[in-house]
Amino acid sequence: MLYRARQKIKEASLVLSAGHTSDLKERLPVMHKVIYLIFSEGYQHGRQLCEEALILNKELLDSPLCNTETKALQALLLFHIARFPARFDPDGNPVELE
Repeated sequence: MLYRARQKIKEASLVLSAGHTSDLKERLPVMHKVIYLIFSEGYQHGRQLCEEALILNKELLDSPLCNTETKALQALLLFHIARFPARFDPDGNPVELE
């Protein structure tokens, strides 16, 4: 499916763009929610998705779209990922709170 989609894009000479910054600023709260959901899913099942969410948010931090909510989200994600080592034992099993 991916190959056929790429071929259609090539044949039709489509140009894909992210749009203007003003359009993207309107969508920023949705991007924050998606990044947080990716992180939350990773927090339940493993560190890899959490790291991907951090990378995505870092891209927003480095872009002109960055705002205080983006910074706050990064702080929250870093706070939670810092606690990762205490959540699992050396075998990767969740540690009970008690």
